[in-house]
Amino acid sequence: MATRWFGGRLPAPRPPDVLRVAPQRSDGRFLATECPAATCLGTPPRIWVVGADPSADPLGDMAPGKRDRISAGYREAQRWRYPLLSITLLVRTA
Repeated sequence: MATRWFGGRLPAPRPPDVLRVAPQRSDGRFLATECPAATCLGTPPRIWVVGADPSADPLGDMAPGKRDRISAGYREAQRWRYPLLSITLLVRTA
Protein backbone atom coordinates (compact mmCIF):
# COMPACT_ATOMS: atom_id res chain seq x y z
CA MET A 1 0.00 0.00 0.00
CA ALA A 2 2.76 2.44 0.87
CA THR A 3 4.53 2.09 -2.45
CA ARG A 4 1.29 2.90 -4.27
CA TRP A 5 0.59 5.96 -2.10
CA PHE A 6 4.16 7.19 -2.38
CA GLY A 7 4.28 6.23 -6.06
CA GLY A 8 3.18 9.62 -7.28
CA ARG A 9 5.47 11.37 -4.83
CA LEU A 10 8.72 9.42 -5.12
CA PRO A 11 10.98 9.62 -8.14
CA ALA A 12 11.84 6.43 -10.01
CA PRO A 13 13.18 3.93 -9.27
CA ARG A 14 10.70 3.18 -6.50
CA PRO A 15 11.10 0.26 -4.10
CA PRO A 16 9.00 -2.75 -5.15
CA ASP A 17 6.42 -4.30 -2.86
CA VAL A 18 8.28 -7.62 -2.54
CA LEU A 19 5.45 -9.33 -0.64
CA ARG A 20 2.63 -8.38 -3.00
CA VAL A 21 0.98 -11.11 -5.05
CA ALA A 22 -2.06 -9.06 -6.16
CA PRO A 23 -2.35 -5.27 -6.37
CA GLN A 24 -4.50 -3.31 -3.95
CA ARG A 25 -8.17 -2.84 -4.76
CA SER A 26 -8.06 -5.68 -7.30
CA ASP A 27 -10.01 -8.26 -5.30
CA GLY A 28 -12.43 -6.02 -3.40
CA ARG A 29 -9.88 -5.33 -0.67
CA PHE A 30 -8.23 -1.99 0.02
CA LEU A 31 -4.81 -3.47 0.79
CA ALA A 32 -2.67 -5.46 -1.60
CA THR A 33 -2.75 -9.24 -1.17
CA GLU A 34 0.55 -10.52 0.20
CA CYS A 35 2.07 -13.99 0.02
CA PRO A 36 1.59 -16.04 3.20
CA ALA A 37 4.49 -16.24 5.65
CA ALA A 38 6.65 -14.07 3.33
CA THR A 39 7.40 -17.06 1.10
CA CYS A 40 7.86 -14.74 -1.90
CA LEU A 41 10.25 -12.39 -0.09
CA GLY A 42 13.45 -13.49 -1.78
CA THR A 43 16.60 -11.76 -0.50
CA PRO A 44 16.27 -8.03 -1.05
CA PRO A 45 19.07 -6.02 0.60
CA ARG A 46 16.58 -3.69 2.29
CA ILE A 47 12.96 -3.76 3.40
CA TRP A 48 10.95 -0.65 4.20
CA VAL A 49 8.15 -1.10 6.74
CA VAL A 50 5.54 1.64 7.00
CA GLY A 51 3.24 1.54 10.01
CA ALA A 52 0.49 3.60 11.58
CA ASP A 53 1.75 3.32 15.18
CA PRO A 54 5.11 5.08 15.62
CA SER A 55 5.69 3.71 19.13
CA ALA A 56 5.10 0.05 18.31
CA ASP A 57 7.35 -2.74 17.08
CA PRO A 58 7.44 -2.33 13.27
CA LEU A 59 6.89 -6.08 12.81
CA GLY A 60 4.36 -6.42 15.62
CA ASP A 61 1.22 -6.38 13.46
CA MET A 62 2.52 -8.93 10.96
CA ALA A 63 1.39 -12.53 10.88
CA PRO A 64 3.77 -14.76 12.90
CA GLY A 65 5.24 -16.55 9.87
CA LYS A 66 6.00 -13.30 8.07
CA ARG A 67 7.39 -11.67 11.20
CA ASP A 68 9.64 -14.66 11.96
CA ARG A 69 11.03 -14.85 8.43
CA ILE A 70 11.80 -11.15 8.27
CA SER A 71 13.26 -10.87 11.77
CA ALA A 72 15.49 -13.91 11.15
CA GLY A 73 17.21 -12.28 8.19
CA TYR A 74 16.97 -8.53 8.78
CA ARG A 75 17.79 -5.98 11.45
CA GLU A 76 16.51 -2.47 12.03
CA ALA A 77 18.93 0.07 10.58
CA GLN A 78 16.91 3.22 11.13
CA ARG A 79 13.42 4.35 12.09
CA TRP A 80 11.64 7.62 11.44
CA ARG A 81 8.73 8.46 13.74
CA TYR A 82 5.99 10.93 13.00
CA PRO A 83 2.76 11.63 14.94
CA LEU A 84 0.68 9.01 13.06
CA LEU A 85 3.30 7.15 11.07
CA SER A 86 6.57 5.31 11.36
CA ILE A 87 8.94 4.26 8.60
CA THR A 88 11.50 1.59 9.40
CA LEU A 89 14.43 0.54 7.26
CA LEU A 90 15.49 -3.08 7.74
CA VAL A 91 18.75 -4.39 6.23
CA ARG A 92 19.90 -7.97 5.62
CA THR A 93 22.03 -9.47 8.35
CA ALA A 94 23.82 -12.03 6.18
